[in-house]
Amino acid sequence: MLCIVYVLAVGSVLSLVGLLVDYALPKSVARRWLWATTMVASVVVPGAFVFVHRSAHIEIWGHRFLEAPTADVTRDWPLWVAIAKWAPLLPELWFVWSSVLMVLTVGALAGARIGASRQAGQSPRRHVVVDGVPVVVTDHEGPMTTGIWSATVVLPQWVLALPPTERRFVVLHEQEHRKANDTTLLFAMSGFASLFPWMLPLWWQLRRFLVAVESDCDQRVVATVGDAHRYGELLLKVAQASSRYPSFQLGFLPRARMLERRLSRLVDVEPRPARTRYAALAAAAAATVILMSIPHPIAERKPRRAAEPQPSASSHHVSGVEGVGREGP
Repeated sequence: MLCIVYVLAVGSVLSLVGLLVDYALPKSVARRWLWATTMVASVVVPGAFVFVHRSAHIEIWGHRFLEAPTADVTRDWPLWVAIAKWAPLLPELWFVWSSVLMVLTVGALAGARIGASRQAGQSPRRHVVVDGVPVVVTDHEGPMTTGIWSATVVLPQWVLALPPTERRFVVLHEQEHRKANDTTLLFAMSGFASLFPWMLPLWWQLRRFLVAVESDCDQRVVATVGDAHRYGELLLKVAQASSRYPSFQLGFLPRARMLERRLSRLVDVEPRPARTRYAALAAAAAATVILMSIPHPIAERKPRRAAEPQPSASSHHVSGVEGVGREGP
């Protein structure tokens, strides 16, 4: 129980650190590696500290402010009793939960490729080259980049009818995903989160990671062709058109909120004040130092009291004789 609480606390603190660093970074700096590192650290740090930095006392820089409860105390907690009752089933539940999420992750990425391949097989002209990029054209699936190991750009038929500039934006966006191996990285981080389904901070970090992947791709596209405002208008148009059809995209994607954050980063031309960015970095550094100073908590075992020596039968006999002797004349 203490281990789970500690892991959740570490993940929450690292989520705050990642958010502060994200705020402090310039708009042009890629953020997907920041959130990928945050996700990995949220699991690695507690796992390493359980071996090299653990204690029954939580202290920072020599000042103790919290003690882990003793085994005698936790034994009387109702929650602890309930967990101990179901503890033998927790590993099996964890395995099943993670397996289901992993299957859904693989199915979302592979399902889009299968769906596109089936539609592409309906006509030999479905495999075409658009603006110099080999793509698979479907009736309505996409635009998207699918495939775990070998990415494929998939475009719906209506994208081909867009004006040349807008069509180029769409094709370039998906091509940037393919060149950066974003689908492989997306699968890796989604699978990583699936291994720890109970760790809520990790899933929140995954959402930030997904937004960062798309936003970083937007920045690369705009850096190539310019005209951020027209590109933002195209994102809205694509989102409206794509919402009319079913999609094989990952169910983890927070579509509306993701689009809002992508657009805000895209059109935000005014840099954040240097004072607030430096304050955010200082707060992130302080939170990291404090986190690394706190050991992994372990339940303190209450030492057993030494058994008091019991008087032997012979001592009782002697004391009784002495008492009788003192009562005599």
